[in-house]
Amino acid sequence: MAVYVLSESIVSPLGIGAKNNFEALIQGQSGIKYHYNTEVSPYPFWGSVVSEKLLCKPASLPLTDRLWDCLSKLEKMIMISVWDAVSEKMSLISHPKTILIFTSTKGNINLINNGLSEDLYLFCIAEKIGKIFHNPNQVLTVSNACVSGLSGILVGKRLIEEQFYDHAIIVGGDIFSEFTYSGFTSFKAISPIPCRPFDSKRQGITLGEAASAIVLGNEYSEIALSGGSSSNDANHISGPSRTGEGLKLAIREALNQAQISKNELGFISLHGTGTIFNDEMECQALNGLGLENIPAHSLKGYYGHTLGAAGVLESAISIQMIRHGKSLPSRGFEENGTTLSFHVEKEAKELKKFSILKTASGFGGCNVALVFEKANHPIQVSRSIFQKITEQVAFDVEILPGEVYYQGNRIYSQKFIGNSDQWLTQAYRTLTPGYLKFFKMDNLCKLGMLAIELLFKNNSIFEKYLPSEVALLFANRSSSLDTDLAHQACLNKAGNYYPSPAIFVYTLPNIIMGEIAIKYGITGENLFLVLPQLDEKNLMQQVQITFSQSSAKLIIIGWVELLADNFHCKLGFIEKTR
Repeated sequence: MAVYVLSESIVSPLGIGAKNNFEALIQGQSGIKYHYNTEVSPYPFWGSVVSEKLLCKPASLPLTDRLWDCLSKLEKMIMISVWDAVSEKMSLISHPKTILIFTSTKGNINLINNGLSEDLYLFCIAEKIGKIFHNPNQVLTVSNACVSGLSGILVGKRLIEEQFYDHAIIVGGDIFSEFTYSGFTSFKAISPIPCRPFDSKRQGITLGEAASAIVLGNEYSEIALSGGSSSNDANHISGPSRTGEGLKLAIREALNQAQISKNELGFISLHGTGTIFNDEMECQALNGLGLENIPAHSLKGYYGHTLGAAGVLESAISIQMIRHGKSLPSRGFEENGTTLSFHVEKEAKELKKFSILKTASGFGGCNVALVFEKANHPIQVSRSIFQKITEQVAFDVEILPGEVYYQGNRIYSQKFIGNSDQWLTQAYRTLTPGYLKFFKMDNLCKLGMLAIELLFKNNSIFEKYLPSEVALLFANRSSSLDTDLAHQACLNKAGNYYPSPAIFVYTLPNIIMGEIAIKYGITGENLFLVLPQLDEKNLMQQVQITFSQSSAKLIIIGWVELLADNFHCKLGFIEKTR
């Protein structure tokens, strides 16, 4: 079974609607402007910011003006994007065989100055989307750093192929905020000019905001999503692999699944942030796979880096390229600035081959690659036959305040006096051989690392598999809010506007998977979900689709929740059986 793209939409500074955005790009327009907004930065900055004037309630949206006015800016962008994508398929969105998937890195993080509230929980935004559009299913929230959008699309594709759903609506959204701008500034990653991906004069990233939605379905349409895969660098939590090995793994698997050779590939839409390390890594990956002569671009010069929205937005533009038979140049590129050359497109051209590879990479070492192609007839995509999983997860390790359990037996008990960091550190010193990097981690990662060390200390199953055959599937309720609040506390200190990057890098929940991948050399698939509570049914669906449509043979599955002095971790593994 193949999965098809039924529609796509974009809300960005360039307007509303994928077609309108594509036409603006063909004309060379960019959403990046020079701004001065003291709520974001005490200094002027370049950014791609959506005008509030664009965010009027669609006339046919079943929501009162009063409720519309209660939505945040991000929520309005998301609602408009979804509504535009399904406007010609109204009955689809509320159908029980339709799954909604929300992808974001930080959600309503611009509201964090108001203190901890429901608005900051990613799953609350997801639930609001489902409620407004009367969808009967739990909305899935994917938060996998900058690959969140592509990860969400990959999840939707697989859920349809495994016949859990007939349709999937993936919507990605992130906001331009003081929180993220200050964090990337602390990394010295912000460009003082509009970003110029892959160019010899590039100076870093430009941030942006957007929302974008893509509707996938199992009925034939002119564009197919024929391949997809994810991987981990197992290299560094904030820097990409210097050799591009992780990205190469994801690309190779995606092309194999799509049954497309490099000679059949027409275009590549890269992540292309404009930083020296990211651009160099992508250059190495393309050259390592023999893809250096295929036309490629980055869309960051038009939209900036829109974080959790980027993968959906840039996929929507790739789809528009196929629909119109035209390719787009990489804005800001003049002269190659990577050590190895590759074909960065400088001008709009006719698209000669109607298949596009879309890639993304992010903090935590995560990578995702997807293949979109024109479908002149129904496409058959081969996949392994896999027996459906029905059993519950066997969580071997459980950690609660004051107690640690292994296979139901209490192996550690120490009175908890309301200090998560102190208690986790003491438990770690007592129960494991020790890993010095542990003591530099945030508390969420400490919780997960303690659990994984206990799991592997007491079981040798991991040694049976290749690094690429091990997948990581984690979830929690509060994302990285514990560290988010610490980052914001630094911002609120007078004279200390830019906090340490050592704090900011942990303001993503998937970083725990990156830390585990680095420690144990795991390069397989990885996915982080944010759910209202531990939901084994949804987790087991992800186990099934991962086993069925990837090279994974062992999945480490976990619930890793921590906020202040409340924490709970359950960790186990599942082996593939045929």
